[in-house]
Amino acid sequence: MTAKITGLALLSIGLFSQANAAFDVRISVVNDAAVDGLYFTPLWTGFHSGNFDLFDPGSTASAGLEELAEEGMAVTLNTEFGTGSGRLSNSLASDSGIGPGLFDPGRSASFDITLDESANRYLSFASMLLPSNDAFFGNGNPTAYELFDAMGNFNGPFSITILGQNIWDAGSEVNDTLGAPFSMIPGDSTDENVGVSLHPGLDDFVGTALGNNDILGTAFTNLTPIATINISAVPEPSSFAAIAGVLALGWTAFGRRRFLS
Repeated sequence: MTAKITGLALLSIGLFSQANAAFDVRISVVNDAAVDGLYFTPLWTGFHSGNFDLFDPGSTASAGLEELAEEGMAVTLNTEFGTGSGRLSNSLASDSGIGPGLFDPGRSASFDITLDESANRYLSFASMLLPSNDAFFGNGNPTAYELFDAMGNFNGPFSITILGQNIWDAGSEVNDTLGAPFSMIPGDSTDENVGVSLHPGLDDFVGTALGNNDILGTAFTNLTPIATINISAVPEPSSFAAIAGVLALGWTAFGRRRFLS
């Protein structure tokens, strides 16, 4: 009898350990700007153990961050991020018809990803603000957003609110509006090589035509809503529920046999 109890207990521990070896997380984002407000590019996300530093205020932007802040692309950034130590990255694009996955005001999207509670403990993110020469939002502190605690417990659900006061200037291109992505203002901006800093504002773009022939009506002040990023657990998968059901039936059957014997 004891052997049966031990065997069933070990089986249940093994099944539950296997089911809990990874954790499914849902990342969603919405553009909170006013109807005539700013757009942003697909949201780049990186999941790591706390040792990936996207940027440091005052320091020169990496080639990957420069590319993202100037062009909205994450090709070089993904190379810099790499895949070591179980690192995972993904880009969240909307289904907007405005451009290649751009988030226009009010647009939202989400994706699910399976994370390792240790290797993917922290979240880094970045997105280019449009129209701009090199404005972006993202987190420079690698451990600012802890998805799992030291014991592997999920810290969500929680939300990250991006306001105008959270917009950064990559310092890689002069803020002269010339040739800025999604803006119809022609020309070529001048490169610069200064450190990342908080952005002084995008009022120079207000009243200009955008790539979809709309007119930008508002940019941002410190408290202007820009975006909200939500992090939550994916609902329990049916396979896990099935495992739990099998175990429950097993324990019930065992109890009946015990009390009938």
